[in-house]
Amino acid sequence: MENSNLFDLIGGQTYGLKVRDLIDHRELLEKVGFRVLGGQNITVEVFQRFLLENNFNESTLPEVILTAKPTEEIKNINLTLLQSMSSGVPYAIRSDSLADCGGIGIYESTVFVPEGNSQDVEKLWECQRRVYASEFYPAAHVWRQDNNLPIGMAIIIQPFLGQKGYKNFRPRRSGRAYNSLYGRTTVKAVAGLATEQSLSSVSPIIWIPEEGGFLKHRIPSQSQVLEINQSNGEVVQTEISPNEWNQLQEEYCDDIFLKMHALRLYGNFYLEWVQVNESDEYIIVQCAKLERPLIEPINDDYDGKTLLFESNQIVNHGKKICQYLIYLPLGRWIINGLNCLEAINQKYAKFILVVPTHAFARTANMRDPRATLPEVFSEEDKVDRKLNLQYFSHASVLVENLDVSDFSSELNMKILGINQAFHSLDNDACLHFQQLCDRQNILFMGIGMSPDHLYGLLGEPYIQDENVLIWKAPFEIINDQTTSIGKLYLCQ
Repeated sequence: MENSNLFDLIGGQTYGLKVRDLIDHRELLEKVGFRVLGGQNITVEVFQRFLLENNFNESTLPEVILTAKPTEEIKNINLTLLQSMSSGVPYAIRSDSLADCGGIGIYESTVFVPEGNSQDVEKLWECQRRVYASEFYPAAHVWRQDNNLPIGMAIIIQPFLGQKGYKNFRPRRSGRAYNSLYGRTTVKAVAGLATEQSLSSVSPIIWIPEEGGFLKHRIPSQSQVLEINQSNGEVVQTEISPNEWNQLQEEYCDDIFLKMHALRLYGNFYLEWVQVNESDEYIIVQCAKLERPLIEPINDDYDGKTLLFESNQIVNHGKKICQYLIYLPLGRWIINGLNCLEAINQKYAKFILVVPTHAFARTANMRDPRATLPEVFSEEDKVDRKLNLQYFSHASVLVENLDVSDFSSELNMKILGINQAFHSLDNDACLHFQQLCDRQNILFMGIGMSPDHLYGLLGEPYIQDENVLIWKAPFEIINDQTTSIGKLYLCQ
């Protein structure tokens, strides 16, 4: 083992970008009062030797990786790791790719709980190969290609921090923190385990510092929290008492805001944090520096332009010029939406892509409403239609169509129990999506539009078939975070 002074490096010296960020920013994070969690790192060299011995390469399918056997080297590494692990304690088995800059939600992480028996070796490898397989996901391919990043996966192993219960294990509170989310210091927190599921199924507490103090948003009682089952590592929901939740809610985390404000002197950061007990110690398990320019007002010259749409539901800041507006109807999304998008993304570039709000249900980590409609949708239609990066990576602007004028959309909204499936940025999965769009320099808008509306504004489409409608014209899109307004113009 090599030692990075924070992580024990196993099998080599090359770690991924998550560990690099923790090591590089440890001194700074500790200077403002955080504690950084270390652990063990199975280095990229082990992954590379695993590929070489199995004749795998970048085009290998993830399904093949998921059925692969461990090399003798990995078996020996795992036997050594198990000797240092405590039975019944959950461990995070996390991705640490050479292309993973944190907070984008592409790569896999799992939970392993050793039981102290002969099955632990196989269970640990099952967790590790899921992490390895995520390096071969189509979204990971697109991410590396678009950002000119190499293939290579290390694995982080860290004990989960928290308190043991009768059957389950959870931190007191955990969440995400941004010291400049569009110029505002923002902290999101839940009782128990902060995951995409927990931060999307309940409304997190959000604090936004205003002049003279903090603007503190209270939320209804959080009746359920996520915990880790100490016997099998599964994430389970359990009830939390109203008294416990009220106590957690009253603790406004002013201390973490002071630390985040101090951190702003050194740049913009995204942090994943855990609070183990009632102390004010916040432990950082992941960090990433966000290289964002200052948010300044965008010059909006009206000359020679016609305003088509305006939105107060936007992600990212900037101005784009596009030549195509591509509209995918709801009906085509339900039938073969991802195939349509993949073909569009391969053929066009720098376009406006309009997809139905239904397309964001899985992206926002919400239940697919078709599962409740067996009389309408066949079994083969009930597939995972998550809107991953490979389906929109070449778009300049992504528009969620909030129009609910037809029966299917309206039914979808009622089943989801919210006005729109995706645009609420209180959702942690949406924050991953937001950072992914940010790093890809893609603007996002939520707009209600229908084909009839577009025909009236733009005339006959450039291309019209059973799958998509495409208008060809000069468009300008402005997302201005200083006003929280997005505008879509037709240029003359």
